[in-house]
Amino acid sequence: MLPKWSAAMYIIAFNLFWILAGGKYLVSTIAFPYSNFFFSRHLRRTTNQRFGTEFDRCIDRMVKVIRDAMDN
Repeated sequence: MLPKWSAAMYIIAFNLFWILAGGKYLVSTIAFPYSNFFFSRHLRRTTNQRFGTEFDRCIDRMVKVIRDAMDN
């Protein structure tokens, strides 16, 4: 039979492993958000939306400039 302190050491080592693994994942997610699948999907979607909005503004400005040039 194992001594009682060996079970406590096992629990400490097991918890330490999960804390280190979770901490590494958390730091990696904060430092490199594109390495995380969920964040990268969200960032791609919002980046595409922002690009589309800005592109729409540019097209509208170009249309206004062309219309003003045709009127004059």
